Amino acid sequence: MTRYYISDTYYRSGGPVFLLMGDEEALDPNLFMTTQMSTNFAQQFNALAITLEHRYYGQSMPTPNLSVSNLRYLTIDQVLRDVATFIDYLTTNLSLNGSKWVVFGGSYGGTLAALVRATYPNKTAGAVASSAPMEFVYDFKTYLKAVSKSLGTQCSQYFGEATQELEEEFKSPEGWYTIQQQFNLCDPFNGTDTLDVYQFMDQLTNNIMGAVQYNNLGLYPSIDTMCSIMANTYGNSRPLDRYIRVFNLFSGGSQCNDFEYDDNIELMKQTGLTDQASTSGDRQYLYESCNQLGWFQTTDLRKGQPFGNDIPIKLYAKQCADIFGPKFTAHTIRLNVKNTNRSYGIRNINITNTVFINGSIDPWRVIGVLHDINNSTRAILIKGTSHCQDMLESAPTDPPSLVKARHMIVQQLKSIGKNK
Repeated sequence: MTRYYISDTYYRSGGPVFLLMGDEEALDPNLFMTTQMSTNFAQQFNALAITLEHRYYGQSMPTPNLSVSNLRYLTIDQVLRDVATFIDYLTTNLSLNGSKWVVFGGSYGGTLAALVRATYPNKTAGAVASSAPMEFVYDFKTYLKAVSKSLGTQCSQYFGEATQELEEEFKSPEGWYTIQQQFNLCDPFNGTDTLDVYQFMDQLTNNIMGAVQYNNLGLYPSIDTMCSIMANTYGNSRPLDRYIRVFNLFSGGSQCNDFEYDDNIELMKQTGLTDQASTSGDRQYLYESCNQLGWFQTTDLRKGQPFGNDIPIKLYAKQCADIFGPKFTAHTIRLNVKNTNRSYGIRNINITNTVFINGSIDPWRVIGVLHDINNSTRAILIKGTSHCQDMLESAPTDPPSLVKARHMIVQQLKSIGKNK
């Protein structure tokens, strides 16, 4: 059973169908109804707006649980077939013959939107792919280099100095106790437990990654807020002291922070549909990452990023094996991702009538499409914007670069309407 929502607010008979791809989380109908696709674009083109939930997320569960055996049906190929079947189903049942289908999506959903267009050019007229990673890489070590660039040279240097001070604390029991107290950890910290150190640094760095990726979207502290704290040397505070203040913006300070590797593994091994790992989509997406996608964000690029070297690719390879079984090794995961890229990477597909949009601050841009591919497949890079920002509802505070980009998307949609 696949869940979907339809909005016919602006639809007129014979108008196009705009299909928003679901991604690695449950569908949010309120978010769907406020996207550019459902509001601005649907109104301008009298389009029927639809969104389709990704199999294995939200309420679209084809199996009674998320055992490893059942997750074998969670593949890109199956998702693309779901979309093709869905298009045929609605075309027949809603009498949409003659209506052109344009596929939209953001982030991983943007990847899928582009792949639907490339795979089924006879069923779709075009695609709009926002912040879509279009290269599948096992060790995505350039991500943190992009984070560093978006933070700026000085701010990135402060984070680097703080990381060096933190690594010094790893070396002694006194430092371990300081870390437990300052970061409000649930359990005593042991700097000789390599996996716990990796898990701690992964969680700590993920905060900064999320803030940069979604800068100024109200989900996390902004880059300006974080960098202002890191630059404030009042009272001769150490960079690490300031890093802790940044960390507290994310943690809220009300509950202790669980950093232990084994606890995370036990959480992610949950297979029930109502278990936390399933309802959040974390188990499913990690399986996709281990099995096909890759995109593991590591510190393996030693130069050009300020976050040390304690988030290695071997951490993720071990997670895949510990959660999904011994068939997932570093070798098999790397091969899985290589095969995915051979089938679906941007250099290996033929695609027309598509527009790829990226924000200049978004770290995912480094594996996105930043240049036109052909006369009908264009790229737009929006200065000063973050991940999928172009998809959101228009606001009076939108920068001119974003307003201009949305106008360019409309022009591309007009062009798609004229082409096949």
